Amino acid sequence: MTIPRHKFVLRASVYAVILQEGKILLVRHQSSGKHFLPGGGIEIGEPIREALKRELREEAGMQVEVARLFYFKEHFFYHEPADQAYHNFMVFFWAKETGKVSRTSANAPHTGQDETFWADLSALKREDFHSSMRDVFDLLGAQTTPGSIN
Repeated sequence: MTIPRHKFVLRASVYAVILQEGKILLVRHQSSGKHFLPGGGIEIGEPIREALKRELREEAGMQVEVARLFYFKEHFFYHEPADQAYHNFMVFFWAKETGKVSRTSANAPHTGQDETFWADLSALKREDFHSSMRDVFDLLGAQTTPGSIN
């Protein structure tokens, strides 16, 4: 499908790489069953690290410390349900859980759409991930040695 440039919306998003005891925090999209890293869109005027903290509160009910930059990528995609094309700048940070927060209706995830869960990193395959996250999964194998997160 070819989409004219003027039909694209510019979108910036941020995602967390959180590892604990050989497990990684993931989000499974209910409609596709494919995995994503937790995170999402950055709101206008919102600092990038604050956006990531907000997204983790909303999606996983956790407080995080945002560490160093892991990866940056540009991604073009079409979201059929919204009939919208996006030019997306995706920023990935290492992060560490520092606490839990209670969910309220104001920060609860969209019911019935996505599921946040811990997965054994060694049991995952590239094909488990959404196409926009597969190169990130490839990089994780090269950068998850002890001491590489901080």
